[in-house]
Amino acid sequence: MTSVLSWALPLALLLLMLAMACTLVRLLKGPSAQDRVLALDCMYLNAMLSVLSWALPLALLLLMLAMACTLVRLLKGPSAQDRVLALDCMYLNAMLAMLVLGLLYGSSDYFEAALLIAAFGFVGSTAMAKFLLRGEVIE
Repeated sequence: MTSVLSWALPLALLLLMLAMACTLVRLLKGPSAQDRVLALDCMYLNAMLSVLSWALPLALLLLMLAMACTLVRLLKGPSAQDRVLALDCMYLNAMLAMLVLGLLYGSSDYFEAALLIAAFGFVGSTAMAKFLLRGEVIE
């Protein structure tokens, strides 16, 4: 794995710098102002896509790791309050994972799923807190 990264990462950076250099030449020597603006937009888009190509999968991986840690607390929690807090954190991480997946795949369906997770998570954590406080959910 490290041997692949030792040549793949510098190659990716070199290709990115080459694309930005070509865009920079077009920016400076473009025949019209419209071509210069288009070159600037292209340079910005290349830089942004290169960051998003590794940042979104990394964020998804870290959210899944956080969910695994929260699952341990949910199963091992010494008290009911710890378990409720772990469940609250779990639905928050699931909602954020859905948002990251929506950005990664470019689909608005994931955003709707994240909204549903947030709504059900809020209702569930409120009901659990009320149950722990009073011993009943519905008065």
